[in-house]
Amino acid sequence: MTPLIEAHRGDSSNAPENTLAAFERAVRLGVEWIELDVHPAQDGTLMVIHDDTVDRTTDGSGAVCGLSVDELRCLDAGAKFSRAFTGEKIPRLIDVLDMLAPVATRLNVEIKSSPPGLDAPLSVATLLRRFGKQRDYVVSSFDLRALLDVRAIAPELALALIGDGPEILMQAGRHHLPWIHGSHTTVTREIVAQAHSQAISVNVWTVDDLRTLPFWKSVGVDKVCTNRPALMLGGRRQIPAAGEKVLFVCGRNRRRSPTAEQIFKDDPRMCVRSAGTSESSKRRITEKDLSWADLVLVMEPKYAARIRSLFNPESLPPIRSLDIPDDYDYMDAELIELLKAAVEHELSHTP
Repeated sequence: MTPLIEAHRGDSSNAPENTLAAFERAVRLGVEWIELDVHPAQDGTLMVIHDDTVDRTTDGSGAVCGLSVDELRCLDAGAKFSRAFTGEKIPRLIDVLDMLAPVATRLNVEIKSSPPGLDAPLSVATLLRRFGKQRDYVVSSFDLRALLDVRAIAPELALALIGDGPEILMQAGRHHLPWIHGSHTTVTREIVAQAHSQAISVNVWTVDDLRTLPFWKSVGVDKVCTNRPALMLGGRRQIPAAGEKVLFVCGRNRRRSPTAEQIFKDDPRMCVRSAGTSESSKRRITEKDLSWADLVLVMEPKYAARIRSLFNPESLPPIRSLDIPDDYDYMDAELIELLKAAVEHELSHTP
Protein backbone atom coordinates (compact mmCIF):
# COMPACT_ATOMS: atom_id res chain seq x y z
CA MET A 1 0.00 0.00 0.00
CA THR A 2 1.35 3.43 -0.96
CA PRO A 3 0.80 5.96 1.83
CA LEU A 4 -1.22 9.11 1.32
CA ILE A 5 0.67 12.39 1.68
CA GLU A 6 -0.40 14.98 4.25
CA ALA A 7 1.01 18.51 4.07
CA HIS A 8 2.05 19.50 7.60
CA ARG A 9 0.69 23.01 8.19
CA GLY A 10 0.27 23.24 4.43
CA ASP A 11 3.23 23.44 2.07
CA SER A 12 5.20 24.80 4.99
CA SER A 13 8.62 24.48 3.39
CA ASN A 14 7.66 26.91 0.62
CA ALA A 15 5.16 29.22 2.34
CA PRO A 16 4.55 30.42 5.89
CA GLU A 17 3.04 27.62 7.96
CA ASN A 18 -0.68 27.53 8.70
CA THR A 19 -1.55 30.28 6.23
CA LEU A 20 -3.90 30.32 3.26
CA ALA A 21 -0.83 30.66 1.02
CA ALA A 22 0.58 27.39 2.39
CA PHE A 23 -2.75 25.62 2.05
CA GLU A 24 -3.31 26.86 -1.50
CA ARG A 25 0.12 25.61 -2.53
CA ALA A 26 -0.58 22.22 -0.96
CA VAL A 27 -3.85 21.91 -2.88
CA ARG A 28 -2.09 22.79 -6.14
CA LEU A 29 0.51 20.10 -5.46
CA GLY A 30 -2.25 17.51 -5.28
CA VAL A 31 -1.77 16.27 -1.73
CA GLU A 32 -4.57 14.11 -0.39
CA TRP A 33 -4.51 15.68 3.08
CA ILE A 34 -3.60 18.92 4.83
CA GLU A 35 -2.87 19.19 8.54
CA LEU A 36 -3.46 22.39 10.49
CA ASP A 37 -3.59 23.51 14.13
CA VAL A 38 -6.22 25.55 15.92
CA HIS A 39 -6.29 27.71 19.04
CA PRO A 40 -9.29 29.77 20.17
CA ALA A 41 -9.07 33.55 20.17
CA GLN A 42 -10.37 35.63 23.05
CA ASP A 43 -13.99 35.15 21.99
CA GLY A 44 -13.60 31.45 21.11
CA THR A 45 -13.18 31.90 17.34
CA LEU A 46 -10.84 29.20 16.10
CA MET A 47 -7.61 30.60 14.67
CA VAL A 48 -5.22 28.52 12.60
CA ILE A 49 -1.85 28.75 14.31
CA HIS A 50 0.46 26.18 15.88
CA ASP A 51 1.82 27.94 18.96
CA ASP A 52 -0.27 29.23 21.83
CA THR A 53 1.40 32.61 21.31
CA VAL A 54 1.84 34.66 18.16
CA ASP A 55 5.49 35.53 18.84
CA ARG A 56 7.30 32.98 16.65
CA THR A 57 5.35 33.29 13.41
CA THR A 58 4.07 36.90 13.38
CA ASP A 59 5.19 40.45 14.08
CA GLY A 60 3.12 40.52 17.27
CA SER A 61 3.34 39.10 20.75
CA GLY A 62 1.01 37.58 23.29
CA ALA A 63 -1.19 34.57 23.84
CA VAL A 64 -3.67 33.69 21.10
CA CYS A 65 -6.48 33.27 23.63
CA GLY A 66 -5.74 36.72 25.06
CA LEU A 67 -6.18 38.56 21.77
CA SER A 68 -9.31 39.45 19.85
CA VAL A 69 -9.91 38.22 16.32
CA ASP A 70 -9.34 41.74 14.99
CA GLU A 71 -6.05 42.00 16.85
CA LEU A 72 -4.93 38.63 15.53
CA ARG A 73 -6.00 39.43 11.96
CA CYS A 74 -3.95 42.64 12.01
CA LEU A 75 -0.73 40.72 12.53
CA ASP A 76 1.63 39.81 9.69
CA ALA A 77 2.04 36.03 9.56
CA GLY A 78 4.16 35.95 6.42
CA ALA A 79 7.06 38.39 6.61
CA LYS A 80 9.12 36.32 9.06
CA PHE A 81 9.11 33.48 6.54
CA SER A 82 9.88 35.66 3.54
CA ARG A 83 9.27 39.21 2.42
CA ALA A 84 7.43 37.72 -0.54
CA PHE A 85 4.64 36.78 1.89
CA THR A 86 4.43 40.11 3.69
CA GLY A 87 0.83 40.81 4.66
CA GLU A 88 -0.22 37.15 4.97
CA LYS A 89 -2.72 36.84 7.82
CA ILE A 90 -3.48 34.28 10.50
CA PRO A 91 -6.55 32.58 9.04
CA ARG A 92 -9.64 31.56 10.93
CA LEU A 93 -10.62 27.92 10.61
CA ILE A 94 -13.77 29.04 8.81
CA ASP A 95 -11.58 30.73 6.16
CA VAL A 96 -9.72 27.48 5.49
CA LEU A 97 -12.96 25.49 5.33
CA ASP A 98 -14.31 28.00 2.81
CA MET A 99 -11.22 27.47 0.67
CA LEU A 100 -11.16 23.66 0.89
CA ALA A 101 -14.89 22.91 0.72
CA PRO A 102 -15.01 22.78 -3.11
CA VAL A 103 -11.93 20.55 -3.52
CA ALA A 104 -11.21 16.90 -2.74
CA THR A 105 -8.32 17.62 -0.38
CA ARG A 106 -9.14 16.36 3.09
CA LEU A 107 -8.34 18.11 6.34
CA ASN A 108 -6.79 17.03 9.62
CA VAL A 109 -7.74 19.60 12.27
CA GLU A 110 -5.50 19.38 15.31
CA ILE A 111 -6.88 20.87 18.51
CA LYS A 112 -3.90 22.37 20.30
CA SER A 113 -5.63 23.82 23.34
CA SER A 114 -9.01 24.58 24.83
CA PRO A 115 -8.67 27.12 27.66
CA PRO A 116 -11.46 27.25 30.24
CA GLY A 117 -14.53 28.94 28.82
CA LEU A 118 -13.33 28.59 25.22
CA ASP A 119 -14.75 25.29 24.05
CA ALA A 120 -12.53 24.33 21.10
CA PRO A 121 -14.01 20.81 20.69
CA LEU A 122 -17.52 22.26 20.38
CA SER A 123 -16.37 24.91 17.90
CA VAL A 124 -14.53 22.40 15.73
CA ALA A 125 -17.45 19.98 15.63
CA THR A 126 -19.93 22.76 14.89
CA LEU A 127 -17.90 24.15 12.00
CA LEU A 128 -17.26 20.79 10.37
CA ARG A 129 -20.95 19.98 10.55
CA ARG A 130 -21.84 23.36 9.08
CA PHE A 131 -19.64 22.64 6.05
CA GLY A 132 -20.88 19.05 5.77
CA LYS A 133 -17.36 17.70 6.25
CA GLN A 134 -17.84 15.80 9.47
CA ARG A 135 -17.51 12.46 7.67
CA ASP A 136 -14.60 13.51 5.44
CA TYR A 137 -12.19 15.22 7.80
CA VAL A 138 -10.30 14.08 10.89
CA VAL A 139 -10.01 15.82 14.26
CA SER A 140 -6.76 15.08 16.05
CA SER A 141 -5.10 16.02 19.32
CA PHE A 142 -2.50 14.99 21.86
CA ASP A 143 -5.31 15.56 24.38
CA LEU A 144 -7.51 12.47 24.63
CA ARG A 145 -10.06 14.40 26.70
CA ALA A 146 -10.53 16.92 23.88
CA LEU A 147 -11.18 14.10 21.41
CA LEU A 148 -13.74 12.48 23.68
CA ASP A 149 -15.44 15.86 24.06
CA VAL A 150 -15.66 16.08 20.26
CA ARG A 151 -17.17 12.59 20.15
CA ALA A 152 -19.80 13.54 22.73
CA ILE A 153 -20.91 16.40 20.44
CA ALA A 154 -20.48 14.79 17.02
CA PRO A 155 -20.01 11.01 17.27
CA GLU A 156 -19.78 10.73 13.48
CA LEU A 157 -16.44 12.60 13.38
CA ALA A 158 -13.28 10.55 12.84
CA LEU A 159 -10.79 11.08 15.66
CA ALA A 160 -7.01 10.64 15.85
CA LEU A 161 -4.85 10.50 18.95
CA ILE A 162 -1.36 11.96 18.53
CA GLY A 163 1.74 10.81 20.37
CA ASP A 164 4.12 7.89 20.70
CA GLY A 165 3.13 4.72 18.88
CA PRO A 166 2.70 2.12 21.66
CA GLU A 167 0.85 4.44 24.04
CA ILE A 168 -1.57 5.91 21.53
CA LEU A 169 -2.33 2.50 20.03
CA MET A 170 -3.39 1.24 23.44
CA GLN A 171 -5.62 4.28 24.03
CA ALA A 172 -7.07 4.18 20.52
CA GLY A 173 -8.01 0.53 20.97
CA ARG A 174 -9.57 1.21 24.34
CA HIS A 175 -11.67 4.13 23.06
CA HIS A 176 -12.33 2.81 19.54
CA LEU A 177 -10.57 5.67 17.74
CA PRO A 178 -10.18 5.12 13.99
CA TRP A 179 -6.76 6.81 13.66
CA ILE A 180 -3.46 7.09 15.47
CA HIS A 181 -0.94 9.76 14.49
CA GLY A 182 2.44 8.54 15.73
CA SER A 183 5.88 10.10 15.87
CA HIS A 184 8.07 8.53 13.20
CA THR A 185 10.59 7.55 15.88
CA THR A 186 8.03 5.37 17.67
CA VAL A 187 6.04 3.71 14.87
CA THR A 188 7.18 0.20 13.96
CA ARG A 189 6.03 -2.52 11.61
CA GLU A 190 4.55 -4.35 14.60
CA ILE A 191 2.57 -1.32 15.74
CA VAL A 192 1.14 -0.80 12.25
CA ALA A 193 0.16 -4.47 12.04
CA GLN A 194 -1.49 -4.34 15.46
CA ALA A 195 -3.34 -1.14 14.56
CA HIS A 196 -4.63 -2.57 11.29
CA SER A 197 -5.79 -5.73 13.07
CA GLN A 198 -8.04 -3.43 15.11
CA ALA A 199 -9.21 -1.44 12.05
CA ILE A 200 -7.13 1.56 13.18
CA SER A 201 -5.39 3.62 10.48
CA VAL A 202 -1.87 4.95 11.03
CA ASN A 203 -0.44 8.36 10.16
CA VAL A 204 3.26 8.95 10.84
CA TRP A 205 4.77 12.38 11.48
CA THR A 206 6.85 14.33 10.64
CA VAL A 207 8.67 12.61 7.76
CA ASP A 208 10.91 14.87 5.67
CA ASP A 209 13.61 12.38 4.66
CA LEU A 210 12.76 11.03 1.23
CA ARG A 211 15.07 8.05 1.80
CA THR A 212 12.64 6.65 4.36
CA LEU A 213 9.53 6.74 2.18
CA PRO A 214 10.00 3.22 0.75
CA PHE A 215 10.34 1.94 4.31
CA TRP A 216 7.04 3.52 5.38
CA LYS A 217 5.39 2.01 2.33
CA SER A 218 6.76 -1.43 3.22
CA VAL A 219 5.58 -1.02 6.81
CA GLY A 220 2.08 -0.26 5.58
CA VAL A 221 1.35 3.13 7.12
CA ASP A 222 -1.76 4.75 5.71
CA LYS A 223 -0.52 8.32 5.66
CA VAL A 224 2.73 10.27 5.92
CA CYS A 225 2.69 13.80 7.31
CA THR A 226 5.49 15.99 5.95
CA ASN A 227 6.79 19.54 5.74
CA ARG A 228 7.99 18.75 2.22
CA PRO A 229 4.91 17.57 0.33
CA ALA A 230 6.27 18.27 -3.16
CA LEU A 231 9.35 16.17 -2.48
CA MET A 232 7.34 13.33 -0.97
CA LEU A 233 4.79 13.30 -3.79
CA GLY A 234 7.61 13.10 -6.31
CA GLY A 235 9.35 10.39 -4.34
CA ARG A 236 6.18 8.38 -3.98
CA ARG A 237 5.88 8.16 -7.75
CA GLN A 238 9.40 6.71 -7.90
CA ILE A 239 8.84 3.89 -5.38
CA PRO A 240 8.95 0.65 -7.34
CA ALA A 241 5.67 -1.23 -7.43
CA ALA A 242 5.29 -4.69 -5.91
CA GLY A 243 7.33 -7.24 -7.81
CA GLU A 244 9.82 -4.74 -9.26
CA LYS A 245 13.48 -4.96 -8.37
CA VAL A 246 14.57 -2.78 -5.48
CA LEU A 247 18.27 -2.10 -5.11
CA PHE A 248 20.12 -0.62 -2.19
CA VAL A 249 23.62 0.61 -3.06
CA CYS A 250 26.07 1.24 -0.24
CA GLY A 251 28.88 3.48 -1.46
CA ARG A 252 32.06 4.82 0.07
CA ASN A 253 31.56 8.23 1.62
CA ARG A 254 34.29 10.44 0.10
CA ARG A 255 33.85 14.19 0.33
CA ARG A 256 34.72 14.82 -3.33
CA SER A 257 32.81 11.88 -4.68
CA PRO A 258 29.61 11.75 -6.71
CA THR A 259 27.59 9.19 -4.80
CA ALA A 260 25.82 6.19 -6.21
CA GLU A 261 22.58 7.96 -5.38
CA GLN A 262 23.50 10.84 -7.70
CA ILE A 263 24.74 8.55 -10.45
CA PHE A 264 21.60 6.41 -10.57
CA LYS A 265 18.92 8.85 -9.43
CA ASP A 266 17.26 8.93 -12.86
CA ASP A 267 17.23 5.16 -13.43
CA PRO A 268 13.53 4.16 -13.13
CA ARG A 269 14.41 0.50 -12.43
CA MET A 270 16.22 1.28 -9.21
CA CYS A 271 15.43 2.68 -5.81
CA VAL A 272 18.93 3.79 -4.81
CA ARG A 273 20.37 4.54 -1.40
CA SER A 274 23.95 5.53 -0.74
CA ALA A 275 25.23 5.50 2.81
CA GLY A 276 28.36 5.20 4.91
CA THR A 277 28.53 2.61 7.64
CA SER A 278 30.62 4.48 10.21
CA GLU A 279 29.07 5.45 13.53
CA SER A 280 29.65 9.14 12.75
CA SER A 281 28.13 9.11 9.27
CA LYS A 282 24.97 11.15 8.89
CA ARG A 283 23.84 8.69 6.23
CA ARG A 284 24.66 5.57 8.21
CA ILE A 285 22.68 2.53 7.11
CA THR A 286 19.70 1.79 9.31
CA GLU A 287 17.49 -1.21 9.78
CA LYS A 288 14.74 0.72 7.99
CA ASP A 289 16.96 1.01 4.91
CA LEU A 290 17.63 -2.70 4.85
CA SER A 291 14.13 -3.89 5.68
CA TRP A 292 12.70 -3.03 2.26
CA ALA A 293 15.72 -3.91 0.08
CA ASP A 294 15.64 -7.05 -2.07
CA LEU A 295 19.35 -6.81 -2.76
CA VAL A 296 22.26 -4.90 -1.23
CA LEU A 297 25.24 -4.00 -3.38
CA VAL A 298 28.38 -2.75 -1.63
CA MET A 299 31.45 -1.18 -3.14
CA GLU A 300 33.93 -3.35 -1.24
CA PRO A 301 33.70 -6.59 0.79
CA LYS A 302 34.58 -4.78 4.01
CA TYR A 303 31.26 -2.94 3.87
CA ALA A 304 29.37 -6.23 3.61
CA ALA A 305 31.17 -7.47 6.70
CA ARG A 306 30.34 -4.25 8.51
CA ILE A 307 26.62 -4.55 7.67
CA ARG A 308 26.52 -8.17 8.80
CA SER A 309 28.13 -7.21 12.09
CA LEU A 310 25.61 -4.41 12.72
CA PHE A 311 22.40 -6.23 11.86
CA ASN A 312 20.83 -9.63 12.32
CA PRO A 313 22.16 -11.67 9.36
CA GLU A 314 18.94 -13.70 9.20
CA SER A 315 16.90 -10.56 8.44
CA LEU A 316 19.22 -9.20 5.74
CA PRO A 317 18.56 -9.38 2.01
CA PRO A 318 21.34 -10.84 -0.18
CA ILE A 319 24.52 -8.74 -0.09
CA ARG A 320 26.91 -8.67 -3.03
CA SER A 321 30.18 -6.82 -3.42
CA LEU A 322 31.06 -4.93 -6.59
CA ASP A 323 34.78 -5.16 -5.67
CA ILE A 324 35.60 -1.66 -6.85
CA PRO A 325 39.38 -1.16 -6.51
CA ASP A 326 40.70 1.23 -3.88
CA ASP A 327 43.03 3.10 -6.23
CA TYR A 328 40.30 4.98 -8.10
CA ASP A 329 39.68 8.68 -7.65
CA TYR A 330 35.96 9.07 -7.08
CA MET A 331 35.88 12.02 -9.48
CA ASP A 332 37.30 9.79 -12.21
CA ALA A 333 34.86 9.19 -15.07
CA GLU A 334 36.32 5.71 -15.47
CA LEU A 335 35.14 4.78 -12.00
CA ILE A 336 31.63 6.01 -12.73
CA GLU A 337 31.45 3.87 -15.86
CA LEU A 338 32.87 0.90 -13.97
CA LEU A 339 30.26 1.35 -11.25
CA LYS A 340 27.45 1.56 -13.79
CA ALA A 341 28.66 -1.58 -15.56
CA ALA A 342 28.96 -3.51 -12.28
CA VAL A 343 25.44 -2.56 -11.24
CA GLU A 344 24.05 -3.49 -14.66
CA HIS A 345 25.72 -6.89 -14.34
CA GLU A 346 24.21 -7.51 -10.90
CA LEU A 347 20.75 -6.37 -12.01
CA SER A 348 20.82 -8.71 -14.96
CA HIS A 349 21.65 -11.60 -12.63
CA THR A 350 19.05 -10.77 -10.01
CA PRO A 351 16.26 -13.38 -10.12
